[in-house]
Amino acid sequence: MGEVLSYFQNFLSKLKGGSIHILACLLVVLLAGPEIVLALELSALMEVMGASTFLLMHWYAFLAYIEPAVKKFKEFEGVQFFVPRLDDITSYPALLIHAVPGRSIALLFLLSLYLIIGVGVYSVVI
Repeated sequence: MGEVLSYFQNFLSKLKGGSIHILACLLVVLLAGPEIVLALELSALMEVMGASTFLLMHWYAFLAYIEPAVKKFKEFEGVQFFVPRLDDITSYPALLIHAVPGRSIALLFLLSLYLIIGVGVYSVVI
């Protein structure tokens, strides 16, 4: 064990100066693995595009990701669900009642009743 330690100390003494920093960077890259490449790419992308464009790109990617779920929700709600414009709401505040998703609210109400009854029965059994 002492021989290995002395060999390592001898190796480090030869690397005094700038080459020890290169070895440390190489060790960090080897330990971090492929994640460091991803971090470097994302930071370079932020430098080139700017923070607002970078966030805008990710926002639209998120919207594209959830678009199928939103379409399914609108199909489920049918013609009952729509989002009125702000000037329509200020003109006719009663229009907000039609913006409530009726089928989803009914399903959430039934689910909450099921959970309340289920938890109530479960607590009585215990």
